Amino acid sequence: MIPHISLTHREQEIGNLVLVVPSAGKIPAGIFSTAEKAYLKTQVEERKEDVVEFNRYTSQVFVFIPRGDKEPYAALEAARKAGDRIAGRLNAGKAETVTLFDEAGQGATMLALAEGMALGSYQFLKYKQEKEPVNTLKEIEIYSTALEQDNPATRHPSPVTSLNAVLSSVAFCRDLINEPNSYLTATKFAEAVEKMAASCGATTEVMKREKIASLRMGGLLGVNKGSQEPPTFTVIEWKPARAGNKKPLVLVGKEIGRASCRE
Repeated sequence: MIPHISLTHREQEIGNLVLVVPSAGKIPAGIFSTAEKAYLKTQVEERKEDVVEFNRYTSQVFVFIPRGDKEPYAALEAARKAGDRIAGRLNAGKAETVTLFDEAGQGATMLALAEGMALGSYQFLKYKQEKEPVNTLKEIEIYSTALEQDNPATRHPSPVTSLNAVLSSVAFCRDLINEPNSYLTATKFAEAVEKMAASCGATTEVMKREKIASLRMGGLLGVNKGSQEPPTFTVIEWKPARAGNKKPLVLVGKEIGRASCRE
């Protein structure tokens, strides 16, 4: 499980907080004491820290100052890495929710920060027998005037909705990758994909050896000769109502072929 990301309103009561500001001098009034501001300035200007933590005992407060990289991808990657570090501190403190407050007006940075926090909270504990801390972070709320809500009229998902879809897909793939070869056979792989596709409203066809042979897919059958497990070939179809494109988009995944020869 990874945290869910959502947009929130400024009026609500805030517990754990990540304040995103353009510089140490742009801190909103009423949040930090004089001593805390001095500490923040020292950490940012002298130690070149981009994340500064304040422990309020009942809550955790972080200040994140995005890097001013000339290349946008570098700044966003730095935000993801900062999110990973912040998530580590929040999970260590047993936090379940956190609010990201955008004082910098940088929607893309907020999404990258939340992405890093969510991915950094991922765990695969299915086969763990020894005691290991379980990450507690469940909800990441974002307040930002630079991000849009879902618009049912246009049928276009918001950036936050799209990010949640990507993150859940990444977690699903990580789960499959973390499974041992002795468990994730081609058949088990097909079952997992079929279940996932059904939850999204897609249709799935899982081809068995006979169908694969009838379609003369000799490459797949040849590779499968090195395995005791039977081969499968999975086709997922997504046909939305009132589709805008007239030509289908086809994606071919090499992992499906690899999963047929796990032994």
